[in-house]
Amino acid sequence: MRLFAVFVLSPLFLLTGCSPKFDWRDIRHEAPPWIATFPGKPVEVSRTVMLPGLDRPVGLTLRSARVGQSMFAVGWVMAPKDHPETVANLEKIRRLLEESRLANLQHDPTSIKRTFIDRSPILQHELSAKGSLRLDQAGPLVEARLFMRSLVLSDQQLVLEIIAVGPREELSEEIAEQFVRSLRLP
Repeated sequence: MRLFAVFVLSPLFLLTGCSPKFDWRDIRHEAPPWIATFPGKPVEVSRTVMLPGLDRPVGLTLRSARVGQSMFAVGWVMAPKDHPETVANLEKIRRLLEESRLANLQHDPTSIKRTFIDRSPILQHELSAKGSLRLDQAGPLVEARLFMRSLVLSDQQLVLEIIAVGPREELSEEIAEQFVRSLRLP
């Protein structure tokens, strides 16, 4: 009887100790309206940032989830209602956000792949890059990858971006692309 209990209960203990690495879930955001499929429960933070080349700070909000050392995020900047932006200014904000993501990655310029799609009033940019990053301030640089899609929605006065970034050994291209391509507008 004891031997039977060991054979039956051992797999149960193994199963209870395991948890899925990715816990995919659709997250719907109302204002601005978007839906994305996150690999874990996201948290939201907002802050005001001063981007180089702008004459005033902008409000940046990020909803992000971490899986291991990889980060999955949707971020947005909305123009204040009392200060509407031109498409050129929204595009400048998008470009500055993209440049800051690349600078954080310490990217290899030859690894950058860009795609642009004009579906007025939505301008869509996709980017992938390889480089290195520090997982903590005192740690060594590790090889990393970045995938992102940025949208300029001039009719909503909005710049929306979705980002997957993490160590190359942990963040596969397939998972990063799956997340980035999950962004949709309702």
